Amino acid sequence: MEVYAYRPGTRKYALAWWAALIYFYLKRLSCLLGTQLMINNRHKTNNDGVYSETTQSIRISVLPEHLEDNSDPLNDVYAFAYTITIENLGEHTVQLLERHWIITSGGVQIAEVIGPGVVGAQPVLEPGQTFEYSSGAVIHDPVGAMHGNYTFRNHAGQYFDVTIPRFELAYPVYIH
Repeated sequence: MEVYAYRPGTRKYALAWWAALIYFYLKRLSCLLGTQLMINNRHKTNNDGVYSETTQSIRISVLPEHLEDNSDPLNDVYAFAYTITIENLGEHTVQLLERHWIITSGGVQIAEVIGPGVVGAQPVLEPGQTFEYSSGAVIHDPVGAMHGNYTFRNHAGQYFDVTIPRFELAYPVYIH
């Protein structure tokens, strides 16, 4: 898969930069007004910044954050960390077997990640249990997104997919 990056001085770079700026100010405005910001039909609570979705009694919550110290905007490097919390809200034990991620940068898909488990684990979740891990991604534009799914196996040996909610990777733009 090719990796696309918009270079400073190009029209696409300018559009991505303005999109990041507009997103940043809308986010700040909604925080000041005490309202909620809807992004791509996914609910994001501005107070805690967590994206969340429940599929078949499994809740996936994501808290993304930019990593300023690991980013280099002059060289189109924007680093992000995210923390995932997986909660078994059901009545039966389940096991996470596989992950599938789509990563976009500037509206263009730059990576697809498919692999066993998460951070070297295939956690088993009893009813009411949670599993939390952190990871990261680097994109080439100030605005990007991630989404995907996890494949689980239930107590009866059946496989099912759980949606990882789409979450925004937005590098804050500061104007002095």
